[in-house]
Amino acid sequence: MKMMEEVYHALQKVKKHPELRAVVLTGEGDAFCAGGDLGEMQKAEDKYSYMRGISKSINRNTIEFRNLEIPVIGLVNGTAYGAGFCLSEVCDFVIAEENAVF
Repeated sequence: MKMMEEVYHALQKVKKHPELRAVVLTGEGDAFCAGGDLGEMQKAEDKYSYMRGISKSINRNTIEFRNLEIPVIGLVNGTAYGAGFCLSEVCDFVIAEENAVF
């Protein structure tokens, strides 16, 4: 959830800079995005509400990405699992390294 909030706030900053020509998404280390935190999901007392919140956050960010006036380029290094795969799908272009796994 924290990462999804950070992505949303970054997209709000992007929209305030009309001089930007593209957005490039990539991961740090050996993964593009491993998806949701399974440990965090396990700890949630109300799993339905927790998963509903994640779905809403993913949908909100998807809409924000799709409404950008500039291209979104995904540089996929390593794994793109679960929500990480969804994140790669919102990109206009995806460039995957040889070791990328979807």
